[in-house]
Amino acid sequence: MVIKRSSAREVSALLQDLETGTDAGRDAAVARLSVIGTRAVEGLLTLLDGTRVPAARAGALAALEAIADPRSAESALTCLEEDDEAVRGAAAGVLRKLLDSERGAEVLDRLAAIAVDTARADSTRLAALDALRHVSGPALELIAARLRDDPSLAVRATVVGSPVPAVRPPLESLEDAATGSLPDHPDAIRQWLAAAGAHAPLPILHRLVQRVREREQETADPVDRREWMTARAILHQVLAGRGSTVALYDLRETIESGEPAPVEMLAALESIGDRTCLEPMAAAYARLASEAERHPDDRDRGANAWWRDHLAAAFRTVAARERLNERHAVTRRIRTRWPAAASLLGPAR
Repeated sequence: MVIKRSSAREVSALLQDLETGTDAGRDAAVARLSVIGTRAVEGLLTLLDGTRVPAARAGALAALEAIADPRSAESALTCLEEDDEAVRGAAAGVLRKLLDSERGAEVLDRLAAIAVDTARADSTRLAALDALRHVSGPALELIAARLRDDPSLAVRATVVGSPVPAVRPPLESLEDAATGSLPDHPDAIRQWLAAAGAHAPLPILHRLVQRVREREQETADPVDRREWMTARAILHQVLAGRGSTVALYDLRETIESGEPAPVEMLAALESIGDRTCLEPMAAAYARLASEAERHPDDRDRGANAWWRDHLAAAFRTVAARERLNERHAVTRRIRTRWPAAASLLGPAR
């Protein structure tokens, strides 16, 4: 695939951030490279082959997992041998995704061969088993049967299991929710975010926003739907707390929908909202103000007034950060299109 020059420059800068940037810079680079997709694969593989910085290698693998390009299989298999646990885990994530690709059968065979190879380090074999953990059917049964008498205690414990289900780490649970099945109740996501949201890779949190929004839209019961929306709002708050705008589009679209959102979404908007959010916020505020005038006795006016007041506070915070003034095109459009929201801007000068 030919990469346009502008895209190539962006990929090159992001790869540099992966290798030499701060943790936050790496997270942002991983998120952006994941969005760029297959155009970034060759650069990511080159970085993976050339750098020995564990954080950079783990970040490159995290982006490759999100892209799920079969070209990453060989590099990921090699990375299962790494001494660094984060790199091994990230490599297992790539291979887990590739099991559903055109090279899935080959990847399955290679992982099975690594898992049963007693000459390899336990850490490598366990990483291979981690990549296979969602595989079911005869293939996994054959591997498990062979490993039940394995000389390695760690490997035997992994395949034999325990009558008491293991407590899964919150970070692993978040990753599974983003790439596999969501839990039955959104409270589980809120608990996992409280425990591991500050350390979860940004692409995982971004995908989880999308998954939760899909579940929310599919949920008919209004109470359950609101609970899923609250979980999504907390996801946004976690992303905002890390300075990430990777899911800012979802915040804008939620505000544009006109449905009052949980306070966590407004907190996220206040923290990371930019000028692209101001017109959706003004439109939502104007709708609420107009509804209040048309239906002064509406029984929901208290909730709507609360939402309108907090929306106004968030708007003014973002407008101040963006240095919105009377000459700005956004200001002029808001005054023209949504007169009911003009109070957000103060008196015209």
